[in-house]
Amino acid sequence: MDELNVGVIGVGLQGQIHAKSYSLLKEANLEAIADINEKKARKIAEKLDVPKMYKNYENMLEDPEIEAVSVATPDFLHRDPVIDSIEAEKHVLCEKPMATKIEDAEDMIKAWEKSDVKFMVCFENRWNPPFRDAKRKIENGDIGRPIYIYARLNAKRSVPLEMLSWSDKSSPVFFIAVHTLDLCRWFGESNVSVVDAHGCSGFLKERGADVLDSVQSLITLENDVECLMESNWILPESFPHGYDFEFGVYGSEGTLEVNTTHQTCSVTTDDSFIYPEIFRIMSVDDSPYGFVPGAVRHFVQSVLEDKAPMTSPLDGKAATEAALAILESIDKNKTVKLSE
Repeated sequence: MDELNVGVIGVGLQGQIHAKSYSLLKEANLEAIADINEKKARKIAEKLDVPKMYKNYENMLEDPEIEAVSVATPDFLHRDPVIDSIEAEKHVLCEKPMATKIEDAEDMIKAWEKSDVKFMVCFENRWNPPFRDAKRKIENGDIGRPIYIYARLNAKRSVPLEMLSWSDKSSPVFFIAVHTLDLCRWFGESNVSVVDAHGCSGFLKERGADVLDSVQSLITLENDVECLMESNWILPESFPHGYDFEFGVYGSEGTLEVNTTHQTCSVTTDDSFIYPEIFRIMSVDDSPYGFVPGAVRHFVQSVLEDKAPMTSPLDGKAATEAALAILESIDKNKTVKLSE
């Protein structure tokens, strides 16, 4: 098998990036897309020259030419398309978070364990160049043993108020902080053990989105690495980038800090000042570059080369467990232990 025939389930913002990545990859053929919004699906299919378009993903899964799919439906709607795809013997790349309920994650894992397909969760920042380089430096021992990790990831208020029609079924934990949760586990090389979290609400609720405004979490990993995570989605629209992202690892022999907010480029005009988002996806010589295409390419290569992907559904479940512990800690105003 030299090329992989793929389909994309859900072509919202992230699904469109998956579709574009596949369309540019020489190792993949984007054969079909599926979305309940037929108008949007048809528009994307025409733009990317996709031969097949479906309203119902179940119909797409009946296509014997489709060998693998990306599932990029809303956060809380991953379970059914993932399980249906696995049972149809399609390899699966599932967007983060894998699930917003632990039962959904467990059901997906059970289906996967009965199958022979590859199942990868798209924790895309593991392919983000600054983080990949930082991870390599830590593995090389440049800063010694990690002791403390700081992670801040914030988004604009338009995300819960305008971009996500389903924001009340998510939270800044699942939509945003799950990125930093995975990075803390990856850099700390351990699972979450204890969570003490606090959150505030009111600003977004007054504007029609009944969700938390911000979350602060103190996390202890099983190997005693301490992590402090902050996330909000109330940045003003005038913020010059889509998100505010800082990450630091403080070790026994040094420190390492990553800031992907600026992305090494700025554009100033008479009307605006922005930091273009070039790390996520861009095209160079008709080939895709960026951390989402990097994750997509890794998935395709894992299938073609019959190798286990870097991020498995077990990573997805671990992140979901930690996210739910954060929300429980906020709701009950108590420390939550996951290791018991």
